[in-house]
Amino acid sequence: MGAGPLHAMNPVRVQFIRSSIAKLYNREHMFATRHMEGLTVLDVGCGGGLLAESLARLGAQVTAIDPSAENIKAASYHSSFDPLTRSNIKYRNSTIGKSSSFD
Repeated sequence: MGAGPLHAMNPVRVQFIRSSIAKLYNREHMFATRHMEGLTVLDVGCGGGLLAESLARLGAQVTAIDPSAENIKAASYHSSFDPLTRSNIKYRNSTIGKSSSFD
């Protein structure tokens, strides 16, 4: 079973975030693939980086944090194979309570 349900849910999750951002920032007139361009996103509890990678491919600069060093290692390794995710995601082994800045 593993990550099957999470992978299946990810397109719906990304669509919801993308369309919400488009409405919030008045970007509905833009192509859907450009709604996240120039935005900075914090993915808290990123796990293996599934959502972080999807948002990075849409142009967001993503900082992805997780308390599990193993998750961060796996996510970093996986994203290293895609130039868009490799350059647009910063993975951090952290929690939201450890720091007030994730730049």
